[in-house]
Amino acid sequence: MVKMRAKFKYGVICFAVISILIIMISSDNLAQIDKWQKNDDRGNRYEGTIGIPLGKPDLELLSFVSYLEEFNSDVNLKVRFFLPKKSDVLIYGQEIRERKHYLMESKPDNWVPDSWNEFGPWQTQDVIDKEKIPHSNLGVVVYLSKDKTDDSKLAPAFIYHSNLQNLQKLPSSVSMYSLWLRPFATLTNVKYSLCKIVNNCEVVEKTGLLPADKIVDEAFCVKIDMKKLPDGPRKLYIEGDYKGAVNRSVYREYEFFHKSQIR
Repeated sequence: MVKMRAKFKYGVICFAVISILIIMISSDNLAQIDKWQKNDDRGNRYEGTIGIPLGKPDLELLSFVSYLEEFNSDVNLKVRFFLPKKSDVLIYGQEIRERKHYLMESKPDNWVPDSWNEFGPWQTQDVIDKEKIPHSNLGVVVYLSKDKTDDSKLAPAFIYHSNLQNLQKLPSSVSMYSLWLRPFATLTNVKYSLCKIVNNCEVVEKTGLLPADKIVDEAFCVKIDMKKLPDGPRKLYIEGDYKGAVNRSVYREYEFFHKSQIR
């Protein structure tokens, strides 16, 4: 009985310590975000570097784009996305491979449903150039929600800086989606399924198995060929097993609208 009480007391103490640590970390994160937003207000967005990394989910969404135009420096980026119906919109920029803890977060705006919308200006000289973040390491996600904790509904991002009518530089239609993810633990047997929604029923269009293990904290990309696929709502399912663990897996479901013509 004495041993049981001792174990119980020890467990209570451990739980209390862990709870306090979680509260302290959360408070630090909130304070850091508040400071970041106050210091890095750039009119239509907050943008800068944050001193401490924020808490990470088991499978973190880093980017979902149909196109990202290459750039070197001193350009004005624009994020174009199709909004199928009235919704909250949050545009989020970050590094795919974390180096500088760079963040960009859009402010609320009056977005137009059933239409292409555009976010800008997003001048690289403000932060991206100073921090020497290359275009190849820039991730962008358009969340159809108030904050990024709800990543179930998305809009693929088309990111460019040239004149939209410049047909020689920019594509006029979507041919591929690139989805970047970062796992909390090493994954194996990672697969995806793309489904179109027809009369509220899901019809599988594409499936794929990603080769090699997906290493903990290393971003990996899911590329989905969209050539010749019709416009309409889609669901994308991502699933993988934790390597070395029995009956443990990670699962994600993303809903978006495929609009093939950019202009």
